[in-house]
Amino acid sequence: MSDSVTSKTSRWNLALALAVAVGAALLVIAAPWLLLGKKDALTIGVEGRYSLVLPERGLAAVPYTHGDALAVRIAQATPVDGGVRYDIRYMAYGPGPHDLARFLVAAPGAAPLDLPELPVQVEPLLPADYSGVLFDSTPSPVNLHSRYRYYMTALWLAWAGLLVPLLLIGWRRRRSVRPVPVPTTAERLHALLQQAEQEPLAPEQLADLEQLLLAWWAEQLDVHCDRLSDTLARIRQHPPAALQIAAVEQWLHDRSGAAGKNVPRELLRQLGWSHAAPKADSPESSSPESSPTQEALAR
Repeated sequence: MSDSVTSKTSRWNLALALAVAVGAALLVIAAPWLLLGKKDALTIGVEGRYSLVLPERGLAAVPYTHGDALAVRIAQATPVDGGVRYDIRYMAYGPGPHDLARFLVAAPGAAPLDLPELPVQVEPLLPADYSGVLFDSTPSPVNLHSRYRYYMTALWLAWAGLLVPLLLIGWRRRRSVRPVPVPTTAERLHALLQQAEQEPLAPEQLADLEQLLLAWWAEQLDVHCDRLSDTLARIRQHPPAALQIAAVEQWLHDRSGAAGKNVPRELLRQLGWSHAAPKADSPESSSPESSPTQEALAR
């Protein structure tokens, strides 16, 4: 039993060794052809390489011009024993055999050297037996002739249709927002005078009251000056305005507080705001018939 197993194992090892030996022999035979192949054969548009040793120095390539079969350049020139090794690169624009020697000169612009033929072979991109006949390709398993445009159009229309109820709902819920009216100068002055009649004002409010009175009279008298001093001088030329401004200044600088409520009350009465909200133009304030209240303010 053991002898038969040993004999079978030996036969398998011998067959394996024989297979390895045959594979190695085939690899050795095919290696030069695989590595080297057609050394100088390449296709159109692919750069080739050619190594050449010459005793001449300063070898140059002919510049490429439109219509030349080759475009040649010298990539590197390395001094070696017996001359210079030139690394020549070339690219072909047509198939067939070509001579690199025709594109090498001793110096730029000089005539070609008397060099032996340096043949290179360029293979065409199409096979030699190609007749130019076009063949139908097999149909693709993917259906490229679908109704993609119709489907996308339907989806876009459906998406646009969803905007209709949204716009309707938004339109129903829309409420008209009324802008908050900005109080006029007369309304602000009237409110401060009413507040001063009820309670003492803070220093900031007193300053606002004086400025609002000047601004109100500037509007009534149509005074527009760049400087505040000029505006105040123009307003003081109007007797009712001068009396009111003087009374307010005396009230603001009176530390005793004796005129705390009298001046606001008289101002409201003189301006015609005792029982009603201020109007755009108050005829009582600008009329010279208000002399009794002016005298009261002066006192």
